[in-house]
Amino acid sequence: MRFTCLLLLAVLCGCDAADRELEKQTPTVAALVKLRKPVDNQVWHRSAKLAAKAVRNHLAKDRIDEAIELTKQALELPRHPDRNNSFGWGHATMSLSLLLDGLVGSQRWDDIIAIGHDADANVGNEYVESQRIRALALAHWSKRQLNFRSRLMVEELESLKKSLSKRIDEQQDWNETNSPEDQVEIDSLFVAATKKHIQSSLAFLKQLEETAPDTELSPLKRSCLEPEWVVPCDGVDAVRFGENGFIELGPLRVAPPIRLANKDGDMISLADTKGRGTLVAFYLGRGCFHCAMQLKEFAPRFEEFDAKGISILGVSADTPEQLSNAMKAFNGRIPFTLLSDGDKTVFEQYGLIADDQEDPLHGTFLIDRSGKVVWHDVDVHPFLDISFLLRESNRLLRK
Repeated sequence: MRFTCLLLLAVLCGCDAADRELEKQTPTVAALVKLRKPVDNQVWHRSAKLAAKAVRNHLAKDRIDEAIELTKQALELPRHPDRNNSFGWGHATMSLSLLLDGLVGSQRWDDIIAIGHDADANVGNEYVESQRIRALALAHWSKRQLNFRSRLMVEELESLKKSLSKRIDEQQDWNETNSPEDQVEIDSLFVAATKKHIQSSLAFLKQLEETAPDTELSPLKRSCLEPEWVVPCDGVDAVRFGENGFIELGPLRVAPPIRLANKDGDMISLADTKGRGTLVAFYLGRGCFHCAMQLKEFAPRFEEFDAKGISILGVSADTPEQLSNAMKAFNGRIPFTLLSDGDKTVFEQYGLIADDQEDPLHGTFLIDRSGKVVWHDVDVHPFLDISFLLRESNRLLRK
């Protein structure tokens, strides 16, 4: 617990140069994401860090409704596994963790129930998920509704233990199959704290089941709350937001048009997928092993994306002739359309040409039905977590 508290304090208080620059901006942070300049994967993460600072200040001033509204908006921000520090302290998890304690302390049971059962509150962080279930249990106990919900909550907590173990195993498998420079260190202290927190949440739920309805509430609240941390209050909001709050945050910009040739020379346009969500994967081609791996990861999941109303386009840096040869090598195993951008014009329009890179960057972009980019990954390596991408695409496109 103490480790987790210190970790959260460090993240909340630690504000790098990019964060300080964002605080000087107008509410439209999308201006930071410019065409013809490599896109910054961290913009959503920094946006959510700023939200957490504002939520913390609102709670310190007993402005609960403002804290709720900001947290809801932060929960709608795009998510990225590489920005989930220490297995998930990135994005909106900080805001949610702070808000849950604020709502328990203020006995806002209806708000806890509304937020706690919102699908967006499933942030993918087992620690905060455990905290959310613990707060929900107390809220339902206070409203005499725990009896018919406790079994499901126990099952959720047990599922969190399995989820944590599975993620650790997947990370270890990833490390075993990749070079040392690509490996990600598993935060054993965070994992230990999370396991302990889930176990204490199970004990807390059992305690509530055995507690009479007329029992004094204060001790139960203290058991439910996280270890108290310092909430600085300098008399002014850390961040000021416009009337639209977080609506404009993030790279929600209109996707540049795409009209390129397929292996047969036929011109295919991004507009052809109008009315559907579209995933566009930019890859290097010409024997790029990681690129082929990404295409092969997408291929068996194509029908799952299609069933969710999401089309997939691959854009290669190959010439049409090279693309045709590559398709023969794939031997029909790629069920979605691949396009040629041999002169890299579209790569440049999507911000994938970097001055310090000999080759273009890899990019994966989710474009919504209105033609706006609502999620992206830009890196020297292609994005390979297709299961995450399916879940996140479905979450973002259902709004």
